[in-house]
Amino acid sequence: MEEQTVSFLLYTDLINDFFDWRGWYFSSKEIIQNVGYSCNYIAVESQHFHSGKVLLLRRTEKRLLNEINSGSRIDNIQIMFLPPNYTTAVFDYEIQIIKYNDFIMLTVNKHDFNKVNINMFISEMEKYIYVTYWEIFEMSRYETPLLYAAKDNPKSFFKSLKVLSTG
Repeated sequence: MEEQTVSFLLYTDLINDFFDWRGWYFSSKEIIQNVGYSCNYIAVESQHFHSGKVLLLRRTEKRLLNEINSGSRIDNIQIMFLPPNYTTAVFDYEIQIIKYNDFIMLTVNKHDFNKVNINMFISEMEKYIYVTYWEIFEMSRYETPLLYAAKDNPKSFFKSLKVLSTG
């Protein structure tokens, strides 16, 4: 794990209750695998499932799929690879992808940046959202890229932020 991360952030203006969570979930797992990692942890917030922390995927996947299949409202899902010796999931991930409100974000270690096929990522995610704006940025994991994506603070708040590309 290195301090610097690169995030691929896709925003949409369309938020609806009919999002294809099942399709997105399996596509996201495949994207992570294409970068060279396996998905081993997940966090979920939904109508009946509030993980409140990361959970082992192998113990949680069936429950997650049942929640999706039941038609329950899903608020967000975060899928990641954490090393065996992790202490804090928010900082120790090697790779993560999250669907949250009006965005989808894939975050990788900076050295894995070239392993991500950005065109394939955007194309795959466009199956699930209408992308109105995208951004690729570099940031220290300790400034929490998720807070930047959620627009909780102005850009000037993030000292390590480097916007690499937009569209």
